[in-house]
Amino acid sequence: MLKKIAVVSPQTLGDGYLLLIAANNFACQGYHVNFYHEKLKPLASWLPNIHFCSFPLKSDYDLILIESNNTEFIQNLICKHRDNAVIIYPSYKKDKHLSLASRDYICDKKQTMADNILSFCQKLLPSPCHKNIGLQIPLDYQHRKNPKRVIIHPFSTDPRKNWFLKKFHKLATKLSKAGYEVVFPDIRRPLTDFMRLVYESGYVIGNDSMAGHMASLLDIPYMVIAASTNIPLWSPGWHPGLVLTPSKFLLNCKGLRLKTNHWQHFISVSSAFKSFQKMASFSA
Repeated sequence: MLKKIAVVSPQTLGDGYLLLIAANNFACQGYHVNFYHEKLKPLASWLPNIHFCSFPLKSDYDLILIESNNTEFIQNLICKHRDNAVIIYPSYKKDKHLSLASRDYICDKKQTMADNILSFCQKLLPSPCHKNIGLQIPLDYQHRKNPKRVIIHPFSTDPRKNWFLKKFHKLATKLSKAGYEVVFPDIRRPLTDFMRLVYESGYVIGNDSMAGHMASLLDIPYMVIAASTNIPLWSPGWHPGLVLTPSKFLLNCKGLRLKTNHWQHFISVSSAFKSFQKMASFSA
């Protein structure tokens, strides 16, 4: 009988894509994997190794893998299932989290989350692991079918992580004048439609959000515009792209927190356009 594992991800799309690395590795090494992520359920037919489930989380698992994100919901799950749970901590503080168990994993902030999850899997599983999530793209989709199309996704779940919208629009104007077809997708469109749009486009530009992770996963050249505070941990970790941040010489002055709260002022439209052109010259 197959061992059963529950994989519990924070309910953002970017976190979900990343934790699918663990889910697929356990599935490939003989586990029955139940994945708890409501927003990724539309991809169920694209992920044949994974079984999608809805909360509440049951207790009849051999192992429960949870990524901590400091929300009350996740922390309650950790407390309730501590005996057979193993926790991935993107960051860990003794005064904030439960005591570490032997199989828990604290991420190395010098590595991407994708590489950290890969290392975690290799720590627990006997055979070599990989970053493949087992995604099966429909055969009628054509990779980079529209090579001059640029998807701009100017949103994220945290407004503090967003470059100014007016700057994205000014960047779009420069790209259009340079001969690119710029698309700001409707964020309400179905996930499978959005993934097809990205998969068949030439480039993706966005914040530190799910769009960069999706582009990296699908091998679409991307430029992420982000604060430098959580890079490289939250950089996309499949196929390489460009992460544009403020100058490393920008000081995070006490009280002002420029790198955290005002970083958007220190990345110009011109520098973003030049960085995109450089990236595109290597990715055409």
